[in-house]
Amino acid sequence: MAVFGATFFINILFTKFRESPVIMSLAPTTTQLSAFPFPAVTICNMNNVRKSNVASILKLHASRGKTVDKYLIEDFCEKDDEFDFTDSDKNITASWDYIKKLMIEVSQPCHEMLVYCQWYSTKYECSDIFNPALTDEGMCCTFNRVKREFIFKNPKDMSDLNVTYLHESIDWSPERGYPSESPITHLPWRPIGAGSHMGLTIAVDVEADQYYCSSEHSIGFKVLLHNPIETPKLASFASAIRAGSETYVHIMPTIMVSEDRIEDISVEKRQCYFINERHLLYYRSYTQKNCIRECEANFTLTYCGCVLYYMPKDIHTRICGRKDGWCASYAKRVMDISAGDPNYEDKDFKLLKPCVCLPGCHEIGYSMSLSSSPLTNLVEIKPEFIKKHDINYFKENMAIIHLFFTESQFTGILRTRLFGFTEFLCEY
Repeated sequence: MAVFGATFFINILFTKFRESPVIMSLAPTTTQLSAFPFPAVTICNMNNVRKSNVASILKLHASRGKTVDKYLIEDFCEKDDEFDFTDSDKNITASWDYIKKLMIEVSQPCHEMLVYCQWYSTKYECSDIFNPALTDEGMCCTFNRVKREFIFKNPKDMSDLNVTYLHESIDWSPERGYPSESPITHLPWRPIGAGSHMGLTIAVDVEADQYYCSSEHSIGFKVLLHNPIETPKLASFASAIRAGSETYVHIMPTIMVSEDRIEDISVEKRQCYFINERHLLYYRSYTQKNCIRECEANFTLTYCGCVLYYMPKDIHTRICGRKDGWCASYAKRVMDISAGDPNYEDKDFKLLKPCVCLPGCHEIGYSMSLSSSPLTNLVEIKPEFIKKHDINYFKENMAIIHLFFTESQFTGILRTRLFGFTEFLCEY
């Protein structure tokens, strides 16, 4: 009887060892702030098109007949019947380079949106630490994102902006970490302490009187924290910050690490990829979000014959135009539903090849909590925040944002073996 009982329990333990050999638990040691990057911060004005730029284009149109610009403005604003077009006008096409040029022209530039920037308690020219970025929200401004050469395999094929960076970047990834002896001045920058004085402080101008069309039903900014080697997706995942407020953004990292000894366990059982196991077509480094972005692009291309302008692509891929809008929206819906429901079935789902975008075995993500209070003229305001404007403009149009960590060390999640074969034998 005793032998039978022992055999029964040994079999249960062996089955668990064979089928679920990996366990996730709190890491036994904490991770210091200096071991991982400050998040990339992407901020966008909800205003897609400035009113004064539209007025200039309409004036130009009256004198030179530039119908394509008006047509593209309708497209940027996702409006119909804003202007009167003939049937022939609706067949107008424009190259992506022309569309991108107009998008830059009608958007609020970073040097006008960003009024004041402070990093590590040191004031910087905002143009020295922020770069313009082309996102699914249009033109935005990004802090601490690495050069595109360290994000994409073929950066010249991408539709994003070819930006000149003042600071050098290094080849960082969550698994490789920072190279030994890497200068602290190279992107992505690392946090060196907790508290608002050791983080990033910015003052931004919403230009309320310049609103022509908002991406939402309000006036303000969208902010997203993301991995410095990932493409931000603000339209669906950003947080809103209203003008006329001072906002404190508490940053909370999610750190996932894995022991090397689980590498010989199959991917199906450990449910993660090491960086050398899964190679993406467009991105240099595998992360779960990079995989999802690439899968979205591939499905949109398969289903619609084009990709949206912010998606990764090769040099020969067509960028979707206005006539492709319904198709691209449907492709996005199929992707979003299938990501949340692996058993989702659709008549076009057969075109969606399984992406299997598992997490990386080493990954880092960022979440945030926000608190804010209204700006007022009852206290003294720094002249750098107001600049050429008066206090009333400041209260209605400006937002002051502090982004920082609240702790100097964090506990990550560790993937490790439930027990090795030796430990299994030692149990009995």
